[in-house]
Amino acid sequence: MMKKQNIKPSVMIGRYAFLLGVLLSVVWAVIATKSTVISTNTLVLSTLVIIGIVIGLLNVTAKEMMPFLLSSVVLVIMFGFGSTYLGLVGQGTTFEFIGNFLQYLLTYLMILIVPAGIVVALKEVYAFAEKA
Repeated sequence: MMKKQNIKPSVMIGRYAFLLGVLLSVVWAVIATKSTVISTNTLVLSTLVIIGIVIGLLNVTAKEMMPFLLSSVVLVIMFGFGSTYLGLVGQGTTFEFIGNFLQYLLTYLMILIVPAGIVVALKEVYAFAEKA
């Protein structure tokens, strides 16, 4: 029989914020392949930034800071290179929408992850300075 875990409400909000951010990134990437209006919409981009800040504030504990920072740096590097090269998939063919979707998806995911990484890095610097 499994024990019921006591999870803080703030951790649950952080988890749901992460899932919401990924889901919105996928949906907006699909929409952006059909309409270029949403690709640079400030409301869309601002929403992802705010969700990323919430993720950084609520979803990452002190024990998870360094692994999160390492994985977020790797993801940002991969998103940066991936969005450039995956955007070329199907270019000039009827499957050009696949490359566009991948490019928008990776861009939106990067916009989600970068603010979370910045918040966690600042929390780590603060914790380090507090010990000194």
